[in-house]
Amino acid sequence: MRGVVRMEINSEKDFISWATKHNVNINEKIDVFSHFEKTGRGVKALSAIPKGEILAEIPPSAYIIPATLILDWKDESSQPSMISVLKEKKLSNWMTLAIQLLYLMSNGDKEGEFFQNWLSTLPSTFNTPLYFTDDERKQLAGTSVEHLLDVKMVEDNFKKIVVPIAETYPDLWNPKVCTIENFKRAATIIMSRGFHTKEGSGPFLIPVADLFNHSSHHNAELITENNCFKLKTIRAIKKGEEIFNTYGQLTNAQLLHTYGFVENDNPYDNVLISKDLVVKQVHVFCEGDPSLEQKQKLLESQHMLPDQSFVITKEDMLPQELLSCIQVFLLGDEDWKDYSKDAVLLGTDFDTDDEDIVDVYQVIIRVLEEKLKSYPTTMKEDISLLKSSNLSERVKNCITIRVSEKRLLLELKAQLLEEINAIEPQDDQPAKKKKS
Repeated sequence: MRGVVRMEINSEKDFISWATKHNVNINEKIDVFSHFEKTGRGVKALSAIPKGEILAEIPPSAYIIPATLILDWKDESSQPSMISVLKEKKLSNWMTLAIQLLYLMSNGDKEGEFFQNWLSTLPSTFNTPLYFTDDERKQLAGTSVEHLLDVKMVEDNFKKIVVPIAETYPDLWNPKVCTIENFKRAATIIMSRGFHTKEGSGPFLIPVADLFNHSSHHNAELITENNCFKLKTIRAIKKGEEIFNTYGQLTNAQLLHTYGFVENDNPYDNVLISKDLVVKQVHVFCEGDPSLEQKQKLLESQHMLPDQSFVITKEDMLPQELLSCIQVFLLGDEDWKDYSKDAVLLGTDFDTDDEDIVDVYQVIIRVLEEKLKSYPTTMKEDISLLKSSNLSERVKNCITIRVSEKRLLLELKAQLLEEINAIEPQDDQPAKKKKS
C-alpha cells in the first residue's frame, strides 16, 4: 500500500521468515519491500519476469477469513471464543473482520501470536479522509468523496456493536486496546487491505498480497486457485520495474476514500450530479410550471430519476438518463399528455426539435455551472495550487480530485455550447454542421 513507512530491516526479515515457515511462496525475482519515489513502499522486479509467472502464493492457513465465512468451525472448549461469538452475532463480513482484526491486535493468544509478524507490517497512520482534520475535509467540498465519507457510521458501529461485545466477553479483550481509535485503524485496514474474489466473496486479509500497490495500468493481478490467492503477471515485466496489482476500476474519489491516494489521469474518474441539483435547476428554468411535480413522480416511478445522482464519465459525458429526464421535465402540455398516458414511451428516444433541445442543453449548462460553484475553489486556483511545493499529500490529493471533476464539467459545458451555437449561430457566424 502506498505511503507506508518502511519497516526496520529485522522486521522485514522476520516477516519473510514467517511467510516461508507458513508455506507462503514468494518469487525470488521480486523484492516485496522495495521503495519508489512516487509510490513509496512497493514491489520491484529484481530481474525480467515473463507474462503468466506466479509472483506470490498465499495458502488458506496464512490469510484471515471473516468468521461469518468459516463453515466448519467447532468450538471444543467450554469458554466462548471470538470466532464463535462473531458467528453467533451474524454481522456483515466486513464488520466481522474488523472486530477480528481488533481482537488480534489486542491479544497475545495463539492466533494473535501467529499473525504477529504480519501485524507488524500494518500502518498506524493513514491518508484516508477518515483521518483528515476538519480543515482537510473542507477541501473535499463538492467532490464525489462527500457522498462516500461517513465518519459517524464508524463511531456508531463502535458504540453499538463493538463495545457491547467487549463488555459481554471481557475475558476476550484487552480493554486498553479496545478503543475507538484502534477500531478506526482496524476498519481502515479492512477497507484498504481487504481483498475480494471475482465472485464477490470476502473481504480477506492476505499477507504479502497487500504489499503490491495499485495502478489502473497494472501488470499483475490477484487470482484464486484451490483456495489459494496468487499474484500473477499479466504482461512481461522489466528488471527494476514496479509491479502493480489492481484494486478494480476505481475513480480517484473511491481510491482516496478507501486507500488514501489518487492517480494522475485516472481513466475511471467521474462526477456525480445530484438529483436534487438537477430538479432545482429545472424548477428555476420552468418557473411556475404546475406539471413539474407530476413529471417528477412519473420519472421516479419509472426509475428514470436516480435515487441520488447522475454519473458523468469520460466515456459517457452526457448520459442518456440525464438528457431524457430533462426532456421529460421540459415537455409541452400536449406532449406531456401523450407521454403521461403511456409510460413506456419514456424509455424511447424523444422526437425533439432544435428549439427544444437548446432549452434542454441550457438547463444542463445551468446544472454544470451550479455544480462548479459547489467546490471551494475555481479551476484556475486549483491549477495554481498544484504548482505549490508546500502542499501536504492529503491536500494535494483533494485538489487532484477537484481538478479532474471540474475538467469533466467544463469539457461537457464546452461541448453543449458548441452544439447550441451550431443550432443557433451567433451574429455574423454561419451555422456549424452538427456532430453525428
